[in-house]
Amino acid sequence: MTIVNQMRRQSAKRFLAPGAVFALVVQVLTVGFLVAPKFQPEASAATTIQLTKTAPRSVLAGAEATYRLTVTNPGDTVEFNVSFSDVLPNEARFVAGSVVPASAGNPRVSINPDTSQQVLQWLNVADLGPGASTSIEFKVTLGEAGKEVGNTLINNSFAASQTNPRVVPRFNAAGVPVPGSYTESAS
Repeated sequence: MTIVNQMRRQSAKRFLAPGAVFALVVQVLTVGFLVAPKFQPEASAATTIQLTKTAPRSVLAGAEATYRLTVTNPGDTVEFNVSFSDVLPNEARFVAGSVVPASAGNPRVSINPDTSQQVLQWLNVADLGPGASTSIEFKVTLGEAGKEVGNTLINNSFAASQTNPRVVPRFNAAGVPVPGSYTESAS
């Protein structure tokens, strides 16, 4: 299973007034053994890094939400150049300067030409020894007053790493790791 954060848009009959709440649901599944062929590393038979994501269950329309991405290396080899991407829902926008740790810096922000979604990319954030993990936390502004009550937003995240310390993983316009640029990936 490679789709970690599966969500579906739900319609409601009422509309939000200013200050109303809509739900942001993030379902996270750690990928350790099952990887779809398009995300399968070319040089490895099994994925070893694991990605988890946390976010609030509900957020006021127009308010900020904090996302946290964590990559863990349960394997027995060093994973170099751990990189993250996060594909924000159309209703969300990255808040510049909100990244923790600050040493990770603001991500490269691009717009997916097919979906108009913001794609955030942090490259070469950390090297992870066996059993180590690293996290990035950042804020997004979600929607505005006038959205339907009960909207559920889709949000996908990816992580990739390399066993070669001289190669940094890359992501395509949709935020998906580019085959051949990584040896391990998770979503």
